[in-house]
Amino acid sequence: GVIVASLGAVAAFACNAILYLPLLVVLLLWRRNTEPSRLPREKLNRAMVSGFRYITNSPPIKIVLLRTLVMGLIGGAIMALMPLVARDLLHGGAQTYGIMLGAFGMGAVIGALNIHELRKRMSGEAAIRACTISMAFAMAALALSTEPV
Repeated sequence: GVIVASLGAVAAFACNAILYLPLLVVLLLWRRNTEPSRLPREKLNRAMVSGFRYITNSPPIKIVLLRTLVMGLIGGAIMALMPLVARDLLHGGAQTYGIMLGAFGMGAVIGALNIHELRKRMSGEAAIRACTISMAFAMAALALSTEPV
């Protein structure tokens, strides 16, 4: 967000590309220990059927996948519409968009640092519900806002 606000979108893409280089180097140099499987290789079609059968017979996995789908669609829509919100609703430019991206990043870091404390006070299910409700309120506040602050 800071890079977009100060240097523009092209610089943000360039920094993103450059910062992937160390990761690619580590992945190329990584020599993991592989142990041969004692089971015979499974054909792809059969493995997919087995995985689908596992999902359909596991209610907890179905819930996780459904939540992931819904939150992914909603989160993707937010990120896709954020440039329009910055330009049309907040009447800003790259700097406003950069600040919004920075706020999303800061929120993610703050959430990651506090999730342990939240999980001590709530069950996993209650924590997910609280986070979903707070995301809904934040989206509503963004939709109704007309000022960058």
